[in-house]
Amino acid sequence: MKSLAAWFSTLILAAATPCLAYNGWGIYAAYWSPSDGDDSYGAGVKISAEMVPGVQLEFRSAYFDNLADEPAGANVDLEVIPLELGLALAMDGANPNTTFLAGGGLGYYLMDGQASGPGFRASADDEIGFYLVAGAEYHLRPNASLFAEAKYTFLTADNMAVDSAGNLDDADLDGIGINIGILVTW
Repeated sequence: MKSLAAWFSTLILAAATPCLAYNGWGIYAAYWSPSDGDDSYGAGVKISAEMVPGVQLEFRSAYFDNLADEPAGANVDLEVIPLELGLALAMDGANPNTTFLAGGGLGYYLMDGQASGPGFRASADDEIGFYLVAGAEYHLRPNASLFAEAKYTFLTADNMAVDSAGNLDDADLDGIGINIGILVTW
């Protein structure tokens, strides 16, 4: 009976351990400025879980509409939903209410769009890319934080751009973005 009680106590402590870590979920306003596209605004969601002290596993997703640039004589429409998973290193700031984060990860980018013009028509395919991110969190309360981060995305969309000669080309969606939002932490 003692071994069963010890095993059960260990199981409960192991299950409760993540509750003591720095975890959170939140929503944010997003901005993305790709090289071969129009600036776009969207909304996103972020989930983070502390793996070990100072290292967080992050999942983020957002929605961007009208990201493609439309040259004269062509019609290009592109919507992108990034599904990104990465690691971030966290470091406390001089102010006890501030935490700085830096990291990066891989993304699977769901793309919906078409490029059409005289003599061509193409549809967007989902793409794989990666990103780097750096930012800060300001802890308003023990379980609520504001955050701001700058993110650089590395991504190419096949056949979603039109060159100066009017031919299909790959769209270079590399570019900087900014996310500002609120996190609920525990």
